[in-house]
Amino acid sequence: MSKNNGANHLSETFHQFFHRDGILDIIAGATLMNFAFDILGNAETTSFLSWIPIFLLPSMKRQISYPRVASKFGEEQEKRARTLTIYISLGIVIAIVLLSLIILNDRLGINQISALAFIPFKMTLATAISLALALLVPAWLLGMKQYYLYSAVVFASGIVSAFFIGAYVPVFITSAVMVVLGTRAMTAFTRENPLADDNPSKESDE
Repeated sequence: MSKNNGANHLSETFHQFFHRDGILDIIAGATLMNFAFDILGNAETTSFLSWIPIFLLPSMKRQISYPRVASKFGEEQEKRARTLTIYISLGIVIAIVLLSLIILNDRLGINQISALAFIPFKMTLATAISLALALLVPAWLLGMKQYYLYSAVVFASGIVSAFFIGAYVPVFITSAVMVVLGTRAMTAFTRENPLADDNPSKESDE
């Protein structure tokens, strides 16, 4: 195998390993859950609570992912993981700002169009479509296939709930699915990749 092929294989394996920890799913899900409360409360801008989970992303990655990346791939890849986390955090911020402008601030005038057309559930559909497209970005850019599932969940729940309840429902449902599956992934990740300090021999110290 050539050096280039080896480098490409290492890069691919690093991404698969780094994104398998479930942390992004948990953080994005928690952020969306807070965002759903903003929709429920008819807020015009995103509340401070929606931003708190994003600040926890680097901290959780530092405690859970970085040591395992360093152990498996070396310190250079750990530095790469830190840089990637910054980009991901910025991506979440941009996504929330855009969703806030479309859904909370209604910069596209969806509510006005809905009132004129006598279709009260247009905002719910707009929310589902906007969020479904946003959730496809990690699937396309980061190769995180579970985000195809999340996108399908929010779109399907948005269509169903559009005829019965408000725009916050598909967001709540999707965020709950993300947090649950993310927690399961993180538990499996830490169990399958234990650190040397996870099971210290206390008896040898006594």
